[in-house]
Amino acid sequence: MAPGEAVAPGAAAALVGEPAFGATEASGAPAGGIVASWVAEASGAGVEAAVVCGAGAAAEARGVAASDAVSITATTPISAAVARRVRAELGALVLVQTTRELLAIVWSFIPRIGPHLAAGLHWACQIVRRPTTIGNGVSMRILNHTLRSRARRALFGVAVLGMLGVAALGLPRALSPTRVAMAEEASGSVDSSATTPTLLPQRMAHIGAAKQLIVATGAKLGAKYGTLQFFDYVDGSWVCTMSVPCRFGKNGLMDGAHRWAGNKTTPTGIWTMPGYLFGTHPRAATGTKLRYRRITWKSWWSSKRGSTYNNWVEARKWPGERLANAPVQYEYAISTGYNAKPNHVRYGRGTGIFLHIYGKGLTAGCVSVSRGNMIRVSKLLDPAKLPTFAVGTTATGTPTAITAY
Repeated sequence: MAPGEAVAPGAAAALVGEPAFGATEASGAPAGGIVASWVAEASGAGVEAAVVCGAGAAAEARGVAASDAVSITATTPISAAVARRVRAELGALVLVQTTRELLAIVWSFIPRIGPHLAAGLHWACQIVRRPTTIGNGVSMRILNHTLRSRARRALFGVAVLGMLGVAALGLPRALSPTRVAMAEEASGSVDSSATTPTLLPQRMAHIGAAKQLIVATGAKLGAKYGTLQFFDYVDGSWVCTMSVPCRFGKNGLMDGAHRWAGNKTTPTGIWTMPGYLFGTHPRAATGTKLRYRRITWKSWWSSKRGSTYNNWVEARKWPGERLANAPVQYEYAISTGYNAKPNHVRYGRGTGIFLHIYGKGLTAGCVSVSRGNMIRVSKLLDPAKLPTFAVGTTATGTPTAITAY
């Protein structure tokens, strides 16, 4: 970045290799900022400092408020007199702005936080040792004068390290794209109609009256791994409350309209879920709203033609799957509703397509997630919101695309 160059709003993410001040504008400043030049002479040495600041700075270039100034770049050596004057006016700004810049950098690069966290730690160590020049030759003379003593440099370094550690541990969840977009819309800082993408439930064709939607998607038919998302309809709009990895059947995704029993595929489609979940524990996890049914040695999922087809049966012996034979996977589980009432039922299409906990590998046709995520889903489900389950592909323009359901 050239000395004195004004930076467009939100450009902090581009400065990972160049940690200069001034990557963002002050709140309320017009795009690009207003550049005011302050020229002072001390001991015969000319000094020019370009300061990007908020509105009104041009009217009084000699005094810049800490809340407005966002960029400082020295273009010539600074004399002692000028350094004292700059330090007196902008000392506090340096620490505040550095914190803002680091947060912006970490925020923008959360998906790849490892390399940038390492870069931030290197930067902090450089400051503690000798804060002179950092990055691509960017002048840090102001910071050097502000943090003149060893104690101040050490304190600043510890603060930077602590902030990066907190960001690495807490920001990935707190600043997820969905929550950030919601926060910006709530604060009025963005025009939601222009920048907020339409969530998946709004683009799906047949969700009906459902106010809760679980969606499992894979890249294409045959995909054996994918993503499970949970959507909740809250205060007139859809919100994505979780998005986690999931596994499918050993033979991947298959069009549910053509699936048959025993082919170890996960069917695509959309179905109303039953009003209960089941598991091996005496009671459901605390906070569960759905009815809960405990598995016993007599619990079967029926594959017998007739009224019990693809349903729970208690019997000493019955055609179908004995649920007690899978205590790990069915510690907590729920039927997706595929080929089961209240949805359309057709004998021979297959039974027992559940959402359950991971086993040792791929499933026989169910959708599986981690234990923690399964418990989380069981607590989120609300029978009053008519939970619905959908499986599809992210390949647009195909009959099995998730938006076709």
